[in-house]
Amino acid sequence: MKTNDHLSSAHAPLPGSPSVAHRSNATGEREGMLQPTHTAASLDWQILATRLFAMIGEAHWAGQYIQLPATVGDTHRLASTLADFEDPATKAQAPQEKCWRWYPTTLLAVLRIARTFGTEAALQARFARPSQVLLVQTGQSGLEDALDKTLHAITAAVAYLTVLEHHTTILSAADAVPSGTPKARRPFLGLSNSVYDIFLGTTSLVLLAPVAALVPKPVQDLRPEVVTLAPIDADILRAALHLHYFVGPDQDLCLTVVHELKDTSGLSDLPLSRLSVEAFILALRAPDAAGAIAQIRTALSPARSGTGTLADFPLPAPVRQTFQQMIADLRAWSNGALPWSEVTRGLLLEGPPGCGKTELARLVGQEAGLSVVAGSLGKWSSEGARASEVFKAMHGSFSKAAEQAPAILLIDELDAFGDRARAPDHNSSYTDHIVTSLLELLDGFDEREGVVILGATNHLWKIDAAIRRPGRFDKVLQLSHPSHEMLPQALRWHLGSDLPDMDLSAIAKAALGMSGADIAVLVRSARAIARGERRAMIESDLMSAFTALRPPLPPALRWRVALHEAGHAIVATATSGAQPRMLTIQSYGGEMRAKPAETTNTRAALEAQIAIGLAGRAAEVLVLGAPSGGAGGDDGSDLAKVTRIAAEMEESLGLGETLVYLGTDDRAADRLRFDARQREIVEGRLSRGHARARQILEANRMILERLACALYASGVLEGEALGTILEQVRGEMASTNLRRQ
Repeated sequence: MKTNDHLSSAHAPLPGSPSVAHRSNATGEREGMLQPTHTAASLDWQILATRLFAMIGEAHWAGQYIQLPATVGDTHRLASTLADFEDPATKAQAPQEKCWRWYPTTLLAVLRIARTFGTEAALQARFARPSQVLLVQTGQSGLEDALDKTLHAITAAVAYLTVLEHHTTILSAADAVPSGTPKARRPFLGLSNSVYDIFLGTTSLVLLAPVAALVPKPVQDLRPEVVTLAPIDADILRAALHLHYFVGPDQDLCLTVVHELKDTSGLSDLPLSRLSVEAFILALRAPDAAGAIAQIRTALSPARSGTGTLADFPLPAPVRQTFQQMIADLRAWSNGALPWSEVTRGLLLEGPPGCGKTELARLVGQEAGLSVVAGSLGKWSSEGARASEVFKAMHGSFSKAAEQAPAILLIDELDAFGDRARAPDHNSSYTDHIVTSLLELLDGFDEREGVVILGATNHLWKIDAAIRRPGRFDKVLQLSHPSHEMLPQALRWHLGSDLPDMDLSAIAKAALGMSGADIAVLVRSARAIARGERRAMIESDLMSAFTALRPPLPPALRWRVALHEAGHAIVATATSGAQPRMLTIQSYGGEMRAKPAETTNTRAALEAQIAIGLAGRAAEVLVLGAPSGGAGGDDGSDLAKVTRIAAEMEESLGLGETLVYLGTDDRAADRLRFDARQREIVEGRLSRGHARARQILEANRMILERLACALYASGVLEGEALGTILEQVRGEMASTNLRRQ
């Protein structure tokens, strides 16, 4: 292999013309390749790559010598090897044939540089400018070191050939910000002292980063000119495989003829730009080019997990429509028919644990052909406890999503970041820093094409308002546990091909209130029963598993739950605050499903909601003489909901005793912990709502007990059976008149 000390210019051509030689088999045919055809225009970047490789030569950082193995087709070399094996003395005297092999990172760095600039003239013109600030965007993490060394060699050669008096400094964009305290009283305090000193002179500054949008803000303030390296494509891949597998020790380097390898059909259809540096390195460890191509195909075409598709997944209609539109927009963008500015690319999913938020992100990625990068504050915090370490891990996930674009970045448990507007505590400084860092990364993605951000949360009200504002997340989508209508589909999703002919409507009624995660446990338990019997799963396995997971309530508790839910339904009907659709008793308690009234933001409507929410407790007191704790317990309980409503009326909505605005409605209940007077006011409003509910139930006592008995017996009341009983409920005015009489 010929080498040269520096890059040749148009006036100083590289000495000698590269020759072409190939390893041949016994028949004289080229091994593993077909004769390619090229046009002169398509060879420019390959000529440049040839000269760059020749300039780098045998630098210790660029590659290494390896023992060249014999090829099966080369009968002369194979016979010689066998003879050496039989006669150790002969083997010791035989010359050791070695071959220079570039490291995979060097191959990528040089080939992508050549592909980007195309010609020597363009490359020299780019790096010969004094005082420039250039940001080279690689699109791949892990390439910076090889790119740094390659560009150092290139820029040194350019400076030599053009007799420049200025120099070029090359470093990672992340290293341009200080690790310590910068000098005081100077501009660009965000830059490290050494970079600032460079910036003052005529030295050119070349910064390297996987994603330009995510470089530190002090670097963005330098307003660098961004050069994006050409992504890996089929031509670059073929050139890399040619150099790695088909250039022997007796050959001059030449890329003007790059061989068409066997088994490359469909190579151009693969998303090669997503190929990570790690996957490329692993592929080149294969013994031959065909094996490397097979590994690359596997890396870029992962097997589909599970058998279901997005169409099979149980989703509310509005959520499904939003995701279908997003997928259609992404496909239109990929085809060049829609600008990125028109694509919905920020969605926030809210729902209780186990409702399928993470699974939905995977399915959307699968449907749209997108990579999915998942992260959360908990995952990022595992990289280190300090805020700087958490930010570094966050930055890594954002960078990975940008490198794999088009991709989905899922930020799970978004409420864990906290809210800067909450009452100050010892964690406030940390929360401020982490939330600000997340906002910086989200804003850096505004113009980053090909990355859709999905946020997932169990508690929307706990998220900082700046995070969830429109522009960062275009829409908030509400998910919940499968409804009565969706439960058969949810069961079928988890059952897959098991029990294909089973009518799932009966068990769906009994499973109301189960989350998707609960249903997954149910199906796994049923399959375990079948495996224990060493047979295929049958319907009774599913019913047995359900009974084990949801044992029936004791009679006394079942009667209390029936009264509680009947109380909700009667007060909802009497106040016209909601229209009950279904009452159920489950092993965990009970539930009323209702259609809310259209008007919900007036004082009367909100007071009706408070009465409805406290009606279950009031029914227990009326019939049983004392309440249970069933109205409280968690953020979704009756007491939690009505407390939030009452606090919002007093502190945020101007529907309480004063017009004073104390803050956003989603934080109203939290402020009660620090304001005793406000707690008294809210307590008074709740007490009045409880008394109102009890009065309505006293006037409808016989209907309450009749409804509770029907629910106790069946476990589920809906449709005509529920409507017939509720038709007899006296309205609130009628109840009041009856009490006066």
